Amino acid sequence: MKSINIIGIISSCFVFIVFIFSSFSAEAQGLHDGLSHYVDAERFRKLKQYDEALTEYKKALRNEPHNFMYLYGKALAEYETRKNESSLESLESLFKLKHDYAPAYVLLAQIYRQQGNDAKALACYDSAAKFDPEVTNKIKYKSIVMQKYIKDGDFATAYEKAKDLHSYSPKDLKAVHYLARLANMSHDYQNAINSITAVESQLKDIPANEAAKYYYELGFAYFHINEYTKAHKAWEKAKVGEFANKIEQYSGKHFLNVATIYHRFRNDKAALHYIDIAEKIDKSLPNLHLLKAQISKKEISKKNTELKKHLETIIRVEQNPANKEKYYAELVELYFDSEEYEQALAVANAAIKHNPNDLKQKYYKALALHHKGAYKEAETVIQEVLKSNGNPPLDFVMLHAFNAKSAGNSELAKQTLVRLLKSPYRAVAEIELKSLKN
Repeated sequence: MKSINIIGIISSCFVFIVFIFSSFSAEAQGLHDGLSHYVDAERFRKLKQYDEALTEYKKALRNEPHNFMYLYGKALAEYETRKNESSLESLESLFKLKHDYAPAYVLLAQIYRQQGNDAKALACYDSAAKFDPEVTNKIKYKSIVMQKYIKDGDFATAYEKAKDLHSYSPKDLKAVHYLARLANMSHDYQNAINSITAVESQLKDIPANEAAKYYYELGFAYFHINEYTKAHKAWEKAKVGEFANKIEQYSGKHFLNVATIYHRFRNDKAALHYIDIAEKIDKSLPNLHLLKAQISKKEISKKNTELKKHLETIIRVEQNPANKEKYYAELVELYFDSEEYEQALAVANAAIKHNPNDLKQKYYKALALHHKGAYKEAETVIQEVLKSNGNPPLDFVMLHAFNAKSAGNSELAKQTLVRLLKSPYRAVAEIELKSLKN
């Protein structure tokens, strides 16, 4: 057997070890150089010495081309020097290395917002919320998206974003309020109730004026599923500041007022609807039963032909002008009570012939024409009064809105209703405006 050359083997091993060590040392030195350049680049960027910063980022990337943090720093410096196209290229390279880096999506969103591309910006904030491990950051980014949709009036999409926001932290009161508010706007009342009742114990620990907004939404949700007792129990804790006035709009007294106004214009179908709501909220309202009695006179008035004949006779023989006007008013009211609009119109015309300045009878004439479906003729009477009076009676303004709506002139109806928002007829004006928007 040949003798083994031990010295040769040892020499070869030594050369190999030296080679490996040298390679490792070179690689380690490269990594070290990359990090040192990155540290210098970050320092220069924070000092706003951007040319020096970008030079150091490039050196760092030459040593470590696959380090996504170096690419992010470079993209940030480029963005801060308004080199958006270069920043976009850096971010594109970054996402190839790490697609779930949340700060990069935030930076990309900021670039898109500068370019006016809101859709892409919102998508980036959504991605940032998805990938960021910190709950506070998730809430921050998703809030930006949700609030933009609210601002744009896209409440359906905003509601979906509010659901995401709430899922990150179901006990976060801010997230709960957004969810409840948008759930109510989307008619998802049960979700609003569930989200707030889940944090009710927390509401005891915050100031009453702050808790009021949560109890307002809770009451609103209960009210719209006809849980009136629960609604008003919640609202008892919300009667603070602006919410006190809002809650008043859901009282029995408020709905009785709405019913009374509708009855004044002989829209008894609407009047009975709001009487029903008022009664469910507060059965003790005395005027509620009085209004129901007035509306129920309809059948009695239809049969009461003798009284009408007597009034017609009295009008023919009465010599006192003031008394004559009073009897005309009583007779026309009887015909309205029995929904005999043709006869009501005839009486109103006779009364106006007797006294051409009788505004009450002109109102009855316009109202009778309106209920007969003669909207154009009704408009002529209304316009005559509106143009001849600098401050026309509100009944004519309200009837003008009703008549325009019935005639299909929605724009004129809206314009007229807006004028009534600061009047005693505001409650009905708001309801009618809402119906025109829907």
